[in-house]
Amino acid sequence: MARMHFVRLCVVLLLTAGPLAAQNGKAALSPAGGQQGAIVQVTMLSPVLDDKGASIAFEPAGALTVSSLQLLNRQLHFSVSISPSAKPGPYALIYSRLAMTNAAAPLRFDNAFTVIESPKAVPVTVRSIRPSVILAGGPPVTITITGMGFQPGAKVTFMKTSVQALTNSASAQQITAILTAKSNTAAGGYPFVIRNPDGSSNADQSPLPLVQVMQPAPAATLPSDPPPPPTAPPSTPAPPSEPPPATAPPATTTPLPPPPPVEPPATAPPVVVTTPSVTLPPVTPPPVAPTPLPTPEEPKPPEAKPPSKPIEIPLLAPRIDIVKPMELAPGEIYSLDFEGRNLGLDTKLSFGDDITFVGAPLFTSSMRGSAMVIVGSAAKPGPAIAVAQNKNGSNNGPGAIYISTRATNSIRFLEPFLTSEGVTFRWKETTPGLAKFYLFEVIDVRNTILYSAQTKQTSLVVPRDRIAYDTPAYARVKGYADQSTIAETSELQLLPK
Repeated sequence: MARMHFVRLCVVLLLTAGPLAAQNGKAALSPAGGQQGAIVQVTMLSPVLDDKGASIAFEPAGALTVSSLQLLNRQLHFSVSISPSAKPGPYALIYSRLAMTNAAAPLRFDNAFTVIESPKAVPVTVRSIRPSVILAGGPPVTITITGMGFQPGAKVTFMKTSVQALTNSASAQQITAILTAKSNTAAGGYPFVIRNPDGSSNADQSPLPLVQVMQPAPAATLPSDPPPPPTAPPSTPAPPSEPPPATAPPATTTPLPPPPPVEPPATAPPVVVTTPSVTLPPVTPPPVAPTPLPTPEEPKPPEAKPPSKPIEIPLLAPRIDIVKPMELAPGEIYSLDFEGRNLGLDTKLSFGDDITFVGAPLFTSSMRGSAMVIVGSAAKPGPAIAVAQNKNGSNNGPGAIYISTRATNSIRFLEPFLTSEGVTFRWKETTPGLAKFYLFEVIDVRNTILYSAQTKQTSLVVPRDRIAYDTPAYARVKGYADQSTIAETSELQLLPK
């Protein structure tokens, strides 16, 4: 009995304590906060035994809306809708009942609920594409797109349907896709857009990222030139067919010698006169002299040959003097332009086993040409001398290309995890022990270095507060040997605090 009287007394004191006494109380909300634009299901221990006709509101007013208020087992359950424009910070909870009078004013609990600013949406942005060149009508090429704001299920869409993309995988920072280009796709740059499942995209990025499409070198010119040689022989046999009439002149020359032996019978002059008259008619064949006329016509076919294939038969060994571009990266496709001497259709080019030609080189003159090549992903860094040869000989250089020492993505992964000391980043080299030291960096979207540290280990501990930024940041690792980069990770996005 005494216990029941004590409980009733507490209730009366609570209802008559007034607002000043309630300000020192603390409402036990779970959860006690939420992000802008969210709807939070909140549970609260009821401040009184009977909550019939109770209502809850928050101050400042207008930012938080309460609905679906229910009392279950001395606990109040309700939903709080937070306006997207709600000001971040603490809000006071106002509890009132229909039975409350002026003497028992609504209860007020300061700092009962906290609005948290929602993280800013990371804009969809493409930072790099590797490789960035594909061959029209060639085999499918797998490309890696790095950037930020990507979502699982993101799609790569080209503005023109002649280039198609099939997305393999997508993470926050990287997308892999398989590209194909139709054989009739014109050479040039083709823009594309990344579209996330939620509708966000990089359509507003300026300029849009491009993939270059190259047409293969026309190898059809090689079989088209050989046919002319067979056509030349038919023109040459014609003159030999006419020389048989030319045998007449030799016959005319033969009768001329016989007259001298006839000189002994000088006693019969009339006979001598008659014999020359008989021989004169055969002399008439000289009018057949038109037979030499075809001989001047014979040079005409050869005259037509030189202009058709001026560089087909170089007289000297070919050589390459200049190659552009000069620096190539492993795993990429390039269109090379070169200058040299004595270049022709029978010229064979080579830069070593690590460089593969796509189709045959195209020669625009005996001094210039172009070719498309693929640099092997395991190509050895260093110079590759151009070797040019034909049936007249070969020359090494002086033209050459230089394979870059940079080996992209040769560090397998960059993994962060929380420890008592801070955030530990761990990575692993494709070829262990290749790097003499590592450089760990945190950068922002403008590529500004926010944090940097050097280590000889394949892990690094960074204090938590050093990488908790208000804007998106990225972590990366570079491995160095003799002041040159030999290994580098793709960037890992760090979510803001």
